[in-house]
Amino acid sequence: MSSADDLGKRLEFMRFGPKAMQSLRDAEAAIVAALPDALDAFYGQISAFPETKAFFKTPDHVKSAKSRQSSHWDRLAKGQFDQGYVDAVTKVGKIHARIGLEPRWYIGGYALLLEKLIANVLAARWPKGRFGGAIPGAAERGAELGAIIKAALIDMDYSISVYLEASEAARLETEAHARRVEEAQAAEREKAVSQVSAGMNALAKGDLTYRMPADIPAEYAKIRDDFNQAMERLEGMVSTIKATSDSIAQSSQEINSGAEDLSLRTEQQAAALEETAATTEQLAASVK
Repeated sequence: MSSADDLGKRLEFMRFGPKAMQSLRDAEAAIVAALPDALDAFYGQISAFPETKAFFKTPDHVKSAKSRQSSHWDRLAKGQFDQGYVDAVTKVGKIHARIGLEPRWYIGGYALLLEKLIANVLAARWPKGRFGGAIPGAAERGAELGAIIKAALIDMDYSISVYLEASEAARLETEAHARRVEEAQAAEREKAVSQVSAGMNALAKGDLTYRMPADIPAEYAKIRDDFNQAMERLEGMVSTIKATSDSIAQSSQEINSGAEDLSLRTEQQAAALEETAATTEQLAASVK
């Protein structure tokens, strides 16, 4: 229950309109008078069951809860279905969730409370005879109404229990599925990271022939394709550079050989010139 608007939808569905509210108010005095006895029976049964007794540690705890229930039913008897009612019920529901009070015990407790409450209200408002005494039948009709209420509430209890169990099972299955998906994604990430790491390691060692395998997870296929394309381009560039370097080295070797040959020829020519100069000097001396 989240808002007064939500409460309005509930009341509308139950046909709990102004006329029903007035009928409730007409019975207010009888309801309030019947509450102490009904609450005593209600909390007496709660104290007798181990499953419910555990929620009330001390008699003062029971007394406090009984006082709050009395105030709550005073509001109901006045037909005060407003935001204050929504807030109060929301608070109670959260407390029940915190302490672990299952709906079955809350619904069962209300069946006991309503049984006693209706019997007392019915007896108080049952037609009187000529001499002021109650006409027989109030107790019987009260028992019948109590049985009807119990039958309806036990049926509602089981329906709600099955709903809650199914909801819990669906929640657990959803969480389990989410865990499986997360684990699968983690495994894929680990596999992708391992393959990318292997590629980076190969690149660091200068192995440009490495290519990421095709079985990389589909989510990381673009990384594989981009890496492989980059490696192909690098390999092509390095091959081109290597071929150019080999050509330059060969040309350098040829130039070096030519230079050596030229140097040798230069030396030979120098020697020839020296020899010619010597001959010329000899000839000049002879002529002289």
